[in-house]
Amino acid sequence: MSIEWLATRFIRHIGAAVGLVFVAVTGPAIAAPPVAGAMANFIVHDAPKPAPEVRFDDADGNPLTLSDFAGKVVLVNFWATWCGPCKVEMPGLDALQGELGGARFEVLALSGDRAGMKAILTFYDEIGVLHLKRYVDKTMATHRAFGTKGLPTTVLLDAEGREVGRLVGPAEWDSDDARDLVRYYVERVDK
Repeated sequence: MSIEWLATRFIRHIGAAVGLVFVAVTGPAIAAPPVAGAMANFIVHDAPKPAPEVRFDDADGNPLTLSDFAGKVVLVNFWATWCGPCKVEMPGLDALQGELGGARFEVLALSGDRAGMKAILTFYDEIGVLHLKRYVDKTMATHRAFGTKGLPTTVLLDAEGREVGRLVGPAEWDSDDARDLVRYYVERVDK
């Protein structure tokens, strides 16, 4: 046995021990949210941010707030019927809601149309929306409270109602990448 061989074995054992101590102290590594491919422009915040207190209406004119969605991961999509890119991405949002929507997740497509529900219903009928509920804030106060800079803007809220990230501009919400991103947060609802 050479000194070099002994030194190499000693370094390997020390390195392995240090690695075990690090994992024991810090805990297992938590995977980062998947933001690749179609979701490459989704910006994940370093830490969740409190969502602003906002009010909007459902299809029947009932006032709602984000607390009405407590316990769900919510993908808030800010859009309007006159927004061309919104029209392009809406079928993908509808498909995402159809596939993943339920007790732990909802796409909240929030229109800023001053024309209200009639314009939204016409828009949904024209492009064949089947799964999305209708929500509106004719004042666009909700859009301003979230600091949207353009339409569409999509904000992802965790089950505690905190903003975890956002994407400005249209996206392929029916892509595997979008489903993976949403599932990452939905899988943490019961944990």
